[in-house]
Amino acid sequence: MLKGPHAILDCKYLHLRCCAHIINLVVRDGLDEQFQSIARIRNAVRYVRSSCTRYDNFTECVQKLEISCKRKPCLDVETRWNSTYHMLEIAEKYEVAFNRLSSVDFNYRSYFRGSVEDDGEESTRKRKRGDRVAGAPKVEDWETARLVDEPD
Repeated sequence: MLKGPHAILDCKYLHLRCCAHIINLVVRDGLDEQFQSIARIRNAVRYVRSSCTRYDNFTECVQKLEISCKRKPCLDVETRWNSTYHMLEIAEKYEVAFNRLSSVDFNYRSYFRGSVEDDGEESTRKRKRGDRVAGAPKVEDWETARLVDEPD
């Protein structure tokens, strides 16, 4: 249908993106709307996964709270939106463990102090994926994770 007498420049410069790539772009734009919440949760998971000692402290919190999930918190891959979904799905199950970790691990609280504070320019400037977001995950961030995780 694209070739024929009415084709633009004989279709030499026409490129059709695959459907999966288009879906990925659409989902990424939607996830960017919730950038701060996702970034806070990502940073919490990154903290736990960055060393064995931190992961052991997190595991102690999980055991004390008797959380039955056997899956480890995982980081997402920027180019795969479904990995962000999996990261949020698993991290949301450990919400209370992350909250407990913030009260028992001083390093967890101090980890977020070096982050960029919200400068109030969120509506005028679009955040980049490399930007750091201040603070540990808040109640609102976990609510956002639950909304992303819920099927329609």
